[in-house]
This record gives sequence, C-alpha cells and structure tokens, in this order.
Amino acid sequence: MNFVTIMPTRPAQRLAPAAEQLVEMLVIRRQLSAERVAAENASRLLEDAMLQRLSRRRIVRLAADIDLLDKRMVEIVATDDALAHRYRMLTSKRVGVLMNPDNSFGTAPDRGPCLCT
Repeated sequence: MNFVTIMPTRPAQRLAPAAEQLVEMLVIRRQLSAERVAAENASRLLEDAMLQRLSRRRIVRLAADIDLLDKRMVEIVATDDALAHRYRMLTSKRVGVLMNPDNSFGTAPDRGPCLCT
C-alpha cells in the first residue's frame, strides 16, 4: 500500500505577494544576523589591530544592511492593509514582564508567572 494515497490532499495556499516579499526578506535578515553574531564572536579573538578594524567595519556593514532590510519590511507592511492590520493587532496589547534577577522566570502583570526565554 502506498502511503501517499492514504494522505488527504489539499491545495497549497499561496501567500499574498507582500507576505512572500516579507518571508524572503526575513530569511535574508536572519542570515545577516547570524553572520553579524559570528563576526562579533570571531572579532573577540583577534589580536592584530588591522584585523580588528576590518572586523569592526564588516560588523558595521552587516548592521547597516539589517537596518535597511528592517526599513523595507516596515514599508511593505505599511502598504499592505492585511499585514498592517495584523501588525496593529500583534502590537496593540502592552504587556510588561517583571524579571526576577535570580533566574529567568518573570511575572506578567495580567498572566502571573511565566518562563522568559
């Protein structure tokens, strides 16, 4: 018996063009962020002054590229009504978390204790 024949099929749902753009940009942003973290970690081990300068410049360029992507993603969300509505819904409720300095547990005022990761 073939496993594929047992599985029910459903048509693939396509994202809106703006959402597809966001997904693509988010993938690149994550890659750039990972590169920046790796460069920052590697720069701590450098002893040569020239290599330190090159590393700092690379980190600054990566941060600038991430900022450009962030600005473009904000523009995309602002121009798409559905995405703008979802963004407003996600950011509409203010929740503060009070951290306990002894561990990573916190207390949300309206929800009680929580584990903050």
